[in-house]
Amino acid sequence: MHWQDEGLVINVRPHGERGQVLSVFTKEHGRHLGLWRQGSRSQKTARYIQIGDEVDVGWRARLEDHLGTYTVEKTHSHSSDFFDEPLKLMVLSSACALLEVCLPERDAHLRLYDQTFKLLSVLANDLMEGIKTYIQWEILLLEELGFALKLDQCAVTGQTSDLTHVSPKTARAVSREAATPYLDKLLPLPSYFVMETTSVTLKDYLDGLALTGYFLDRHAHALSGRPLPQGRRRFIESFKKRCDE
Repeated sequence: MHWQDEGLVINVRPHGERGQVLSVFTKEHGRHLGLWRQGSRSQKTARYIQIGDEVDVGWRARLEDHLGTYTVEKTHSHSSDFFDEPLKLMVLSSACALLEVCLPERDAHLRLYDQTFKLLSVLANDLMEGIKTYIQWEILLLEELGFALKLDQCAVTGQTSDLTHVSPKTARAVSREAATPYLDKLLPLPSYFVMETTSVTLKDYLDGLALTGYFLDRHAHALSGRPLPQGRRRFIESFKKRCDE
C-alpha cells in the first residue's frame, strides 16, 4: 500500500530513539497516523517538524490497516508564522488538538480541510477576524461530526428573524420572544451567527466560543470518550484575559 498526499501535522509523539508517530490531517485520507523514522538524511529536518507544519507526505505499509511509515517534506511552518503572537499560536494549537481528538482516523473531510487552511490564512492577517473564522470552523467541525447546529429558524415559533438563543438540548435557535421565560436555561446566540454584520463585540466572540464549546464538549466526549483538549481551554482562558484588559 502506498499513497502521496498533502496535509497539516496535528500531533507528534516520540517513538523509540529516532522515530516519531505523526498524526497528519491530510486532504484525501483524513486524519492519518504514520511512523517517521529519523534516519541520517532526515535528522536535520526532523528537528523542525512540529504541530502546525504544512507537509507533503508519502505513506507506505504492507497492509492497509498497519500503522505504516511516512516520508515527509515540510512546505510551510504555520507555527513559525505565529511565533511572536501567542494568541494566534493558541488558535492554531486549539484547531490541531480538536482535529486530533474529534476526527475518526482515515475518513476524508474535504470541506473541513479547505476551511482549516482558510482559517490559517485569515489568522495570519488579522487576529480578531481569525478568531471569528475559528468559531465558524468549529461550527463546521460539529457539522462534519454529524451534530449540525440548526440556526435558521426558531424551534418554538418557526420565525426566522430575531433569533437570540440556542437550546442546549436540541441545538436549535430560539427567538427573543420565545426565549424570554427560559433565559437561564438557554445559550446566547451571537447575531453574526445568523446575519451579516460588521459590529461584533468581544462578548459576541466569547458567547460564540461558549456555544460551540458546549456542543463540542458534549459530542466530542460521546465520540471519543475524551474531554475537550487542553489546547482549546488554554486558548479560551487567554482570550478571556485579553478581553478583560
